[in-house]
Amino acid sequence: MAPDVKRLSAPDSSTPYRLFSPLNTRTPAQLLAETFDTRGRRRDKRRLEQPRTIFGYLNAVRQAKGSAYVEMGKTKVVVTVYEPREMPKQNNFDGHGELHCEIKFAPFSNVKRVQLQPGPEEREMAATVKRALEPVVLRHLFPNFQVDIFAYILENDGGCLATVINAAGLALADAEIPIYDTVTALTVGVQGDKVIVDPNANEEAMCLASIVADNAGGNHGLIVKVMMPQMEQVTELWQRGSITFDTVLDIVDSHDLAYQNLYKTMRSILLRKCDQFLKDKMVKDANKTPYEVEIEILINNMSV
Repeated sequence: MAPDVKRLSAPDSSTPYRLFSPLNTRTPAQLLAETFDTRGRRRDKRRLEQPRTIFGYLNAVRQAKGSAYVEMGKTKVVVTVYEPREMPKQNNFDGHGELHCEIKFAPFSNVKRVQLQPGPEEREMAATVKRALEPVVLRHLFPNFQVDIFAYILENDGGCLATVINAAGLALADAEIPIYDTVTALTVGVQGDKVIVDPNANEEAMCLASIVADNAGGNHGLIVKVMMPQMEQVTELWQRGSITFDTVLDIVDSHDLAYQNLYKTMRSILLRKCDQFLKDKMVKDANKTPYEVEIEILINNMSV
């Protein structure tokens, strides 16, 4: 086959241009000075162990079986869940249902350009979300079926993976998919001896950029811990960067208060949906005629 002379072939070895960008040429002291003030606090006045405020509601997309909209700081995510359907192109019987996850960044969500097709980062996030949710869902109740989970990231200001997992847990509950417990996820950033809970985009870039800036080594990177608070089980642990084993163990065994507060907020979102459902049902039952109530009781008895 003749070579393609119109295409410029890449050299055998090259150095990424991002290594010479201003973010990577700064020293760790300069990065810390830009991220923290003189008192050691964050620029948004949060403490190191304080996560961002979470906001969300259910039934954001009415066409789906279940959906959720979640904000963690400025990170905004919409997740839709559809009811179980038969696995396509499946010849062998599978005793456990499957989870099909897809994640897509909105074109305006990032500073960098977003491709039309899911890129490597989106595929990696989808695989991580699938691993995190598989121990949570009672997959043996729908054998040979799959549940489709689609996440659309509207704005990315750090912690988008944890936000997607939290929204997916709420969407699964809204879709009435059987689960063991509400899943919660939180991002922890590490740089040297500082442990930053729920970092934003600038803090995440600082933690990851220190891998290049700090030639002497040390702890720097990100950890996403996913757990079921009531069952006290970790379903997934995602890590990026260079972090010692002892530091990872300390992070896994700590920050229980942040997870409990996150769980209380997500539980209040679910309880608010249940309260609204009961109110709508009471209004609907109050408007029924005695004949309609008798017919409904008869149909329920026939179904039992």
